[in-house]
Amino acid sequence: MRIKQAIQVGSNVTDIFKLPCIKSVRKCDDQNGHEWIEYDMADGGIVECGDWLCEMEDGKWVPMSDEEYKNSK
Repeated sequence: MRIKQAIQVGSNVTDIFKLPCIKSVRKCDDQNGHEWIEYDMADGGIVECGDWLCEMEDGKWVPMSDEEYKNSK
């Protein structure tokens, strides 16, 4: 199935949160002080900054890593 549109996930929470496939967002950190943002998808998946959200021809949103997205072209 073809990709209708693809959006690379960045740190702009407002833009990504507006997408219909995103249910929630959270700020995460580890014991070493490393912080990141995770976005929970409505279907249970999780995406992080640098990943791609791809809307397929059938309207379903599919998460892809940067490498998966580049290989799909």
